[in-house]
Amino acid sequence: MQSGEEFSRLGSLVILGLAVGSFFLFNSLFLAIVLGINAIALFLGFLPTYGQIHDHENVVIFRFGRYFTTKKPGIYWYYPRFDELIVIDMRSQVIEVHPVDYLTKDSLFAKVGCIYQVKVIDARNALIHVKDYKTAITATISSSLRKIIAELSFEELNASVESINKQLKTEVENVSKDWGLKVEKVEVSQIIPPASLIEALKNKREAAEKKLTLEIQARTKQVNLEVLNEIASKLDDKTLTFLYLETMKSMAEGRASKIYFPSELTQLVSKISGVLKSNSENK
Repeated sequence: MQSGEEFSRLGSLVILGLAVGSFFLFNSLFLAIVLGINAIALFLGFLPTYGQIHDHENVVIFRFGRYFTTKKPGIYWYYPRFDELIVIDMRSQVIEVHPVDYLTKDSLFAKVGCIYQVKVIDARNALIHVKDYKTAITATISSSLRKIIAELSFEELNASVESINKQLKTEVENVSKDWGLKVEKVEVSQIIPPASLIEALKNKREAAEKKLTLEIQARTKQVNLEVLNEIASKLDDKTLTFLYLETMKSMAEGRASKIYFPSELTQLVSKISGVLKSNSENK
């Protein structure tokens, strides 16, 4: 900063000297005023100014196109005419890698998405050694996933998530070791099976549900028959005859031209007939 100040003062003094000399040598007030204004403008333009950095930021300063220094949180001075300032966020950032299709060993396309958490620990290296560290890390993760998943079946993919996370983190750390970053975690966030597999699983589930429903209905009918048989075995002849006649009367009063006998009623009638026949033989 001292060299910049000396340069600005020297330039201002030179122009101011030209202004005074032109007034006395050429007796030109107009030229003296013009040169004097330029001297003041030059002096003010080369003066340093200050900026403020927040706690979660660093500022990288390039002077005349070359790296000059990195400023920490607080007040700092710089020369607007010479310096280029780039603010770097030093907080941890969680970035999502959107799911894309990867081919498994058993020729299935699975959509796999990831998230990673990274933090800048050296603002200079994060700015100079890589153009865009987020894009670079995302590309590294995608490339590594493609290689890893190609060696796994879909079932193995679902069972190897923890191992895949460790491999991805190691790969990203190796690639970004000179980028001034700290890779805090890399995780597979979602695995979406292919549409054909989803359809097959859906059909399998529906078939299992249908089978279960039929089994429940069959068991219910069996229980009903057992209950009817048990009740019929405990009824006397008069009660059985009364129930039989009432049932026939109800069916006769119906408007349908045809009467369909449920299997339970048929078995009950058979039971009643058997009981009546047995009673008549005993008599």
